[in-house]
Amino acid sequence: MPDVLEKKEGREICLKFLFCQEFNDSSSNIDQKVDLFKSSFKASDGAWEAATEIIDCVYEKKSVIDETFKSHLQNWSIERVSLTDKNILRIATAEIMFLNTPHQVAIHEAITLGKRFSTLESISFLNGVLDALAKTQGVKEEE
Repeated sequence: MPDVLEKKEGREICLKFLFCQEFNDSSSNIDQKVDLFKSSFKASDGAWEAATEIIDCVYEKKSVIDETFKSHLQNWSIERVSLTDKNILRIATAEIMFLNTPHQVAIHEAITLGKRFSTLESISFLNGVLDALAKTQGVKEEE
């Protein structure tokens, strides 16, 4: 089982993979794509395990994930969201909805990815969308 640092690295790998796939043929086998990607990026087995778990979830549940976070885009259309932010939202949404990651962790990690790979303006955008999403998933505010 991946440790906290391997999960963090796995999210980063996942983001890079999902971003690259925005420009590739979507008909290919996902396992083959991941194997090819692995040959280009060195990481621990735990990091790859974490990344693969999220990648598989995003691919299996992509339409549900996209529809869920799209419903929380206030005054934004999905076409206006950058590819980086869209994929960060997919990762965090998958973690909140399907991978039993505590919402605070998923949101914090999404913001961390946003700080590293997106713009400063994205941070509040990601936080707002994911906070609204978490509330609709039955997550209560911390007392």
